[in-house]
Amino acid sequence: MKQLKLTGFIFFLCFLTESLTLPTQPQDVDNFSSTQKFIEENLEYITIIAFAQYVQEATFEEMEKLVKDMVDYKDRCMADKTLPECSKLPVKAVLDLTGLQNSGIEFFALSLISNIQNFTHCRFTFEYSRRHPDLSIPGLLRIVQIYKDLLRNCCNTENPPGCYRYVEDKFNETTEKSLKMVQQECKHFQNLGKDGLTYQYLIRLTKIAPQLSSEELVSLGRKMVTAFTTCCTLSEEFACVDNLADLVLGELCGVNENRTINPAVDHCCKTNFAFRRPCFESLKADKTYVPPPFSQDLFTFHADMCQSQNEELQRKTDRFLVNVVKLKHELTDEELQSLFTNFTNAVEKCCKAESPEVCFNEESPKIGN
Repeated sequence: MKQLKLTGFIFFLCFLTESLTLPTQPQDVDNFSSTQKFIEENLEYITIIAFAQYVQEATFEEMEKLVKDMVDYKDRCMADKTLPECSKLPVKAVLDLTGLQNSGIEFFALSLISNIQNFTHCRFTFEYSRRHPDLSIPGLLRIVQIYKDLLRNCCNTENPPGCYRYVEDKFNETTEKSLKMVQQECKHFQNLGKDGLTYQYLIRLTKIAPQLSSEELVSLGRKMVTAFTTCCTLSEEFACVDNLADLVLGELCGVNENRTINPAVDHCCKTNFAFRRPCFESLKADKTYVPPPFSQDLFTFHADMCQSQNEELQRKTDRFLVNVVKLKHELTDEELQSLFTNFTNAVEKCCKAESPEVCFNEESPKIGN
């Protein structure tokens, strides 16, 4: 179980490593500035959580020394990138501490380094994360933010100890909300199955970000469902789902950095990283979106549908659903599901008919009505 959790966490860090690559082209600088802001605000806490949760035998002092070694490495390489040691990731100190010398896992890149400036916040992050290895990275970052806000507010009251008294209740309330969200998502997976949950997420993602291409939406929907199929049968489903689902939202926000999708998505992508997923969960259909003109071609099918292999047919099916949501943006989820059921029934019926082409000519006009 520990190795499984470690693998999932490394996957999370690898995503960050890829996302935080230093800019090499002039056009990348603007996008990098927002990423750099994320590093400065959150990365020290993510680094601490990494060691606190997955190298639990390490002391706070050992963690401080490790971060200092990594900062020194960063300073040397930023000053002179031609140094031999700067051609590799700064993993030696990490591997020495964790005992993973033979694992081949190199998950700390140059960009995953930041000076720890606030000892109190970092000490809290370290101790709380070590006591809660079951919580996700975003979940722990939410707790850290609540702690920082509470510390600032309570210090300005006449009775700080009385103010601090309810801190654990606030932590538990925040964790409980996140836990219920994951439990509900896993329940949907159990009730709907992989395909049913995929269609549900394709509808949801297309409604909140209809400006994305069909291929982008299908890819994001499939990746989101993979998080549930991977995690919902595990004992540590909460952390697993929260971490992997946030990766998908990170990919969506990566697209938004290059081109603003819509104001609501842009707002969630620019909000505090820890609260990004709750922000997306609260989004409704984008009201600024103007659907394309109606085209009967979308509801016209031919016998070649029956010749598609399983994966190809699935891609066509997914794209059809996304395009229907784009076209009929005002329909409720239930109405869209009903329309989609008409489509799948027509495909099944016509592919069994003696003359699929004739059947599709008869059934196609009924699907969009």
